[in-house]
Amino acid sequence: MKTVIITRQPSTPEGTFGYVEVSTGLKLNSGELPWHNNIEDISCIPIGTYTVKWLDHLKHGFCYEVQNVPNGRTAVLFHAANWMGDAALGYFTQLEGCIALGTSIGTLTPKGYKPQRALLRSGDAIKAFEAELAKEDFTLHIL
Repeated sequence: MKTVIITRQPSTPEGTFGYVEVSTGLKLNSGELPWHNNIEDISCIPIGTYTVKWLDHLKHGFCYEVQNVPNGRTAVLFHAANWMGDAALGYFTQLEGCIALGTSIGTLTPKGYKPQRALLRSGDAIKAFEAELAKEDFTLHIL
């Protein structure tokens, strides 16, 4: 089984960004919501080791889903998104507890919001990630 490691940077109101390394050599960036004690829809998931499965999700179609997240959280998906800010603090987000991937991290300005850190070329990163992992299950280590 292939392995994916996400090494997180410190969590900020603009999101929790990190570096992704796939055991095959692919390297990307990650973005998650800020840490809010693993509360569904507003927090990234806890540091740990997870199994990730390729599943058909109602909203996002076929994508990877993180299994057995503490507190019974479900639908923690890998999908495209640029922004992962803390909505309660006035930042824009496109995530509800999921993990987004990008080719790099930069600054973008969502309509009606101030500029904030964001993942760039997220759709391209997701396509590369899914192709690299061949839609097979994998082990995820979040550090």
